[in-house]
Amino acid sequence: MDNFTLTIEIPTDSDGFIPMECPLCEERFGLRVEDIEDDEVLEMRCPHCGIASESFVTPEIVELAETKLANLHSVLSMTK
Repeated sequence: MDNFTLTIEIPTDSDGFIPMECPLCEERFGLRVEDIEDDEVLEMRCPHCGIASESFVTPEIVELAETKLANLHSVLSMTK
């Protein structure tokens, strides 16, 4: 079986922040790309409710990923 890598580019705002959403309080906020990729950052917390989470991905980003996966699946199905 072939291996595939799917890259999803998440656009930042003009200040370099990626949109995030808390899974508990559902408030939105932004995180800098540098902070997300920094190996020294042990955990991220919602600035509104304080919950720590491994993922603050917004529903729009999940939808983007699902669409890209569906498109890849369609392409792969046509090549068989």
